[in-house]
Amino acid sequence: MSEKDLTYYKGLEYKINIEKIVEDDQSFYIAYSNELGKYACYGKGETQVEAIKRFVIEKDECREYLCNEGETMIEPKQETSERYKGVLNDRTDKVSNGNL
Repeated sequence: MSEKDLTYYKGLEYKINIEKIVEDDQSFYIAYSNELGKYACYGKGETQVEAIKRFVIEKDECREYLCNEGETMIEPKQETSERYKGVLNDRTDKVSNGNL
């Protein structure tokens, strides 16, 4: 196991997907993260908010289980905008007489 502890892993934020499921004339929502697996770690509810709340609980329980078993923890993928931070300088020629 790495030097990171359970508190670190529980604090990670995953992008949450919400999907409406219709089965046998009944509908419900599931909330899940691609990194953790659609049907491995998800929350189910009658509303989107309920599904998200249950996902957060399930995610923490999953983190505890994996930590206790010494399994590898999957960290959320970084969005492109988070991976590329910095400054972009663009040098242009001097414009004469206000004309381009």
